[in-house]
Amino acid sequence: MSISRERVLLRAKYGWPTETVPFDKASFHAPDGYRTDAAGFVSMCWDIPLTAPHSWGGMSTVTLETDGWVKEIPVRDLLPGDAIGHCGPDSTDADGGVVVIFEGWLNGDINLGYALTWQQLPNTSPGPARRARPLDFRRWHAYRFRDISD
Repeated sequence: MSISRERVLLRAKYGWPTETVPFDKASFHAPDGYRTDAAGFVSMCWDIPLTAPHSWGGMSTVTLETDGWVKEIPVRDLLPGDAIGHCGPDSTDADGGVVVIFEGWLNGDINLGYALTWQQLPNTSPGPARRARPLDFRRWHAYRFRDISD
């Protein structure tokens, strides 16, 4: 079942009350049941079924890639509803995996290096939050959800 880019952004903005959900890898958002960490939030935005194999309140940064939910794309190909972050088997390093929903480029300009994102990240105020974040293109990658429709 596919989901439109517009629907992904609506879920990012309104799926959980803005800036009220503390980040926690072991907590679940009521009533939808998604984990309240970065990958759980992205799983909710993309409407990945909680009944999917390897789901524990949504996918992890590892299973998003290993189970085929995302594929890496060039950064210049990012569209609203895609994701940026660090996914896959090597995403469990000391920095940990992270993934956020991409909304667009600050001032519409990729060359500024700032992405407008919806995120649920540790060590920040409660999420989800819309942020303009600088991108370290050596560490961060671009991803496309396999079931997104244009």
